[in-house]
Amino acid sequence: MIIAESQQQRHAFEDTFTQLGLSIVGCFAPEKLSDSALQYYAQQSIDLWLLDSDDNGELYQKLDQLLEAAQYSQSGQQKLITKPQLLIGFEQAPPLSASQPYGKWQRQLRRKLASLLNLPQLNITPNAAARYRPWRYVLLLVADSQHLEPVQALLTQLSAELPVSILLAPTVSTKGNANSGNINPDQSLHALPAYLQQDNDWRCQVINSTLNMQAGHCYIVPLTEQIVCDSTGRVIINRQQQGTLAQLFNNCSEVFGEQLIALCFTKIASDRQVNTNNGNTAHSNAAHSLIKTSIVFDAASIAAANHSLLWQPADMSAQDLQALAAKVSHLCQ
Repeated sequence: MIIAESQQQRHAFEDTFTQLGLSIVGCFAPEKLSDSALQYYAQQSIDLWLLDSDDNGELYQKLDQLLEAAQYSQSGQQKLITKPQLLIGFEQAPPLSASQPYGKWQRQLRRKLASLLNLPQLNITPNAAARYRPWRYVLLLVADSQHLEPVQALLTQLSAELPVSILLAPTVSTKGNANSGNINPDQSLHALPAYLQQDNDWRCQVINSTLNMQAGHCYIVPLTEQIVCDSTGRVIINRQQQGTLAQLFNNCSEVFGEQLIALCFTKIASDRQVNTNNGNTAHSNAAHSLIKTSIVFDAASIAAANHSLLWQPADMSAQDLQALAAKVSHLCQ
């Protein structure tokens, strides 16, 4: 869990943790994390809390009390949740564009993490060229953020060795999640990687800064900000404008063309169908939203696209999901 005052610091922490293959439960500015949210996360099984704010002492005291209380049930019996490690404060990260000082900063952080977590392998400098896996296809997934079970099941069925990079656009349900309490959508978004990575080898992360897509990675799109991709797989985040599914779809369709596979999990699909240029059939309705809270793709956009479109109900059976995974795998060969 990352709590840092500076946006640059948050991006640097998240970038380094992702490179090391560590799952990020959340990445917040202190003012964005309410007391109820802090209490919620304190009760989760988190190995490391990284605190870096102007009020480290006050934040540490509050968190330490919550973590201590989380060790015990209401009856006073000790729970199985292990109290996590805390890293309080760290040297300010240089800009990501300053490669040499940024690399030095990352090495210092790796050494600190290796010691705290007792993971000496984190201290081994990764070879970026060997680590990078080029993609040949892009899979755009759209699903209600409160109904991501089929997405997680699909990732479990799909091999992370496929030459495909995934963009996941979770839409926010107006009803919310009864189990989420006061956790806001942004907090829920950062909790998704740990959930989506269960029982599979995909590496999932929320898009927080400009990056280059890789095969075997699932990038979670925050529609609160505009995400723009280019044909090389570079993903650029525009914080000045709010993103929409229509903008994301049209951008991906334009730059990726036949390399794009779009898949929408939804409980609302019209009876109308349009044919794409490659003969596939897609449900569409220009007058109604395919997902309750979002205006999605109109028939003209779909008909003009050269990519594969697969529209699936959110409540698919395990057998249907297996068949869908096989179809996606075939398209990616």
